[in-house]
Amino acid sequence: MSKQKSIPQRDAIPQEYTWNTADLYPTDEAWKEEFQTLKSLTQKLEGYAGRLGESAQTLYDFVTLEQQAGEMLSKLMDYAQRKSDEDTRVATYQAMVGQISTQYVELVRATAFEVPELLALPEERLEEFYAQLPELTLYRRYFHNIQRRRPHTLSQAEEQLLSTGQEEALDGAVEFYYENDLSTKLVEPLLEEIAQASGVHLYTVWELFLIQAAKPAREGYLEKGVPEDIVWDTWEDLKYKAIECKNVQGVWGNFVAHWYPIFFSNDIVKLGRLEYENVTYEGEVPYEKNGCVVRPGDKVKSVHIPSSGEPFDQAARLASYKKAYEFFKEELQGGPLVCVCGLSLIHLSDPTRRLSKSYAVFGVE
Repeated sequence: MSKQKSIPQRDAIPQEYTWNTADLYPTDEAWKEEFQTLKSLTQKLEGYAGRLGESAQTLYDFVTLEQQAGEMLSKLMDYAQRKSDEDTRVATYQAMVGQISTQYVELVRATAFEVPELLALPEERLEEFYAQLPELTLYRRYFHNIQRRRPHTLSQAEEQLLSTGQEEALDGAVEFYYENDLSTKLVEPLLEEIAQASGVHLYTVWELFLIQAAKPAREGYLEKGVPEDIVWDTWEDLKYKAIECKNVQGVWGNFVAHWYPIFFSNDIVKLGRLEYENVTYEGEVPYEKNGCVVRPGDKVKSVHIPSSGEPFDQAARLASYKKAYEFFKEELQGGPLVCVCGLSLIHLSDPTRRLSKSYAVFGVE
């Protein structure tokens, strides 16, 4: 019998088979030094606010400095992420990823004035600048791509996030979220920064973030063959939670973002009145009912009750079960639809008093 191979520790892998992060920075100290340089450049860039139209030289100095900062940010981010990927247990590199991610948000915030100022700059003025300083023509295409947005520019009120640079920061947060296993804990500091910089309530920022992040997730559902109407029904959960947030917290938004990773991993669908999540049966012993045996580790569906306000009578529930059976029919291969549901009902007059707790399994033929 052959011996089972184990995955070697990072320090046991020959150096020639590992990333050469020294090509980026020879040491962590060198990374920290350049990180401080980036922070200094970010402050300098912020000083150009309100000045981009004053002269060709000022505009040129700004865009070259911005390019330098962007290249530095990319290099710092690459090093921190590669070192973190080497061993995710090392807290030092997890912290470095967090630092450079936060600095990315700060850089976007510091240069938020750029697009509005370039949109306000007449094309004739830019042509004068090109004539006065030919080096500026290197960025002609970049400026053109910004200026052609002018006919589609939103009103000042509609652009609250955009005018403070936070729309791009929100896009960056979405990318960071997907790169870090849909971790709400890791992305939360980025959204707190966006909320503080834009003056938008954190719960509202969470809702906007979840909507933005739902775009690639929608594609994931469609690739799995989920019909478009069911995809939209599933994502209506964001609407239900926005209404709930308004009723409970007094602001439109979302205060239960920890609930949504299963949506972004395409592991839940709404079928009629109920939502069905892909899970495994976690009971300690097999469960048997009506000739159906469910064993620990078997794939089942966890049933959730969205706060949609729709009727929740027996007819609505049975209609949902039937719709779910049809939806999962190929997966079930003629077997029953097995669902689990964990419920805790709280006495309204005394939140510490539990009325009931159930963990039931249903077999639907």
